[in-house]
Amino acid sequence: MPVRPVLHALAAVAVAVGLAMVPVAAHAEAPEITQAYRQKCTDIGNGTLCIDITGSEKQNGVIGVGYWKHSGAQVRVQLGWQNTEGGLANMHPEIHTLGAGGSTGTQTTPTYLAPGCVYPILKVLSSPQTTILGQKACVPVE
Repeated sequence: MPVRPVLHALAAVAVAVGLAMVPVAAHAEAPEITQAYRQKCTDIGNGTLCIDITGSEKQNGVIGVGYWKHSGAQVRVQLGWQNTEGGLANMHPEIHTLGAGGSTGTQTTPTYLAPGCVYPILKVLSSPQTTILGQKACVPVE
């Protein structure tokens, strides 16, 4: 076999392998979008009631409310939130039965974020029934 065709074949393989190793971007990476985030938590004695807001005012975002029970007797609770500028309370339909160490997790509501602040609501449905309001968090302004 003549030497020249073998060298050409080896050179072609080397070029192909080299080109395969060159990084080529098919498209540019999308820029990472970060949303504004606020959280406020209130120690209510036997647990912690929190509210968080993801997004900015006058845009669609998410409001989350959660309760983490640290001590005390078992209770039945319902979570919600309300805007300080008015309107009705936004109550989640789920009823949670919690003992010490229990948690509702964070219950979220996708919603339009109106200007102002929101506060978490914890309705205790066990006896004695009561409604506890947590510390407000203000909707981030972009």
